[in-house]
Parts: sequence; structure tokens; C-alpha cells
Amino acid sequence: TYIWIDGTGLNLQCKTRTLATAPVNIADYPIWNYGEDSYLKAVADYSDPFLGGQNKLVLCETLDRNMKPTATNHRANAALVM
Repeated sequence: TYIWIDGTGLNLQCKTRTLATAPVNIADYPIWNYGEDSYLKAVADYSDPFLGGQNKLVLCETLDRNMKPTATNHRANAALVM
């Protein structure tokens, strides 16, 4: 399940996706679109305590159509500083 902070910066959103093979590292998760011109990039994953099994909760940052961080993507700037 991909999870991200929406464009208002106040709410969490999620989408569930089934992959053919289990990702080995975070780069193995595909970038996924939401809306017309926004994208989700996986930055961390955790075992899903609700669904169990091989299911994962995948925390994402949001990117615009040019693959640049969206206005509410504060993680990108924080990652540069740290």
C-alpha cells in the first residue's frame, strides 16, 4: 500500500498495488501516478501489521509531472539538509 501526504499537506492518502515479485530494496518499487500529473516515489517500506504476509506499507514522496518535488513535499528539502 503506497501512502503519501496529499496536496493540502494535511491528509494521508493511499493506493494499493500488487506487484509480480516482492521488491528487494526501496528502488525496486515502481514510481506510480496519482491524479493527472503527479507521481509517487517510494522512500521507505515497512511490514503491514494490518494485512500481514508479504504486504508492505510504502511511504512515498510526491513528484510533479517533471519529476520534481511538489510544493507540499517537505521531505525532499529535509533529505538535502541531512
